[in-house]
Amino acid sequence: MYLAAVELPRHGMNPLAHLRRRAPLIAGALPTLALVVLLTGCPGQPVPRDRNDATPPTLTLAAAGLPGASGFIDVAPGSTVEMTRGTEVVLIARAADDDGVSSVELWTNEAQTCDNGNGTATQTGPGLVAAPTDRTEGEVTPTDAPSSLSATGNLPSDVPANCVREFEVWIIGANAADAAVTSQFPTATFVLRGGQ
Repeated sequence: MYLAAVELPRHGMNPLAHLRRRAPLIAGALPTLALVVLLTGCPGQPVPRDRNDATPPTLTLAAAGLPGASGFIDVAPGSTVEMTRGTEVVLIARAADDDGVSSVELWTNEAQTCDNGNGTATQTGPGLVAAPTDRTEGEVTPTDAPSSLSATGNLPSDVPANCVREFEVWIIGANAADAAVTSQFPTATFVLRGGQ
C-alpha cells in the first residue's frame, strides 16, 4: 500500500505555506491510513486468560481494493475472488477469542500461468512457503491475553497481458491456552488476469 510521500519544506520556506500546498495529497491519504490503523494498529482489549481453553480462535479475512467495493470487505473462507489489474489488494487477517489470542499469521502463496501464444502455457509456482507473510504475537501474561490480533499483507497488482496470477491466502491463529489450540482459515484464492 502506498500512502503519500510528503516533501519537507526547503530552507527558508514557510512550513505552514508548504503544508497548505501539500494538504490535498495528505488529506487523500488520511482515510486509508486511519482505517488501516483502526483495523490493525492495536490488539484487542486484554481479557482474562483461560489457560485451559480448548476452543480455537475465530478467524476472519478482509480485503480492500477489490472490484466494486469501497473499503474493506469480508472474504468468505474457501472463496475465489477476482482482482483488478493495476489495483493493489490490502489484506487483514484477524484472530479473536473471548478467552485470549496468542498469535495470528497471514500466509500467501503465488502461481502464475502464461499463454505462450502457440497452444502451450508456462506455469511458475506455487512454491513451498517457509514463513508467513506477516505474524503478530500478543502480549500474553499468566492472567491476561489480547481478545484479538491482526496481521496484514498486500497482493501486487501487476501481471503481464498474457498471464494469470493466482494468490492462495490463508490464516493460522492460536488461542492463549497453555497448550495453544490453533485453527486455520480455509484457503481463499485471489485471481489477477492480464487480459488480452
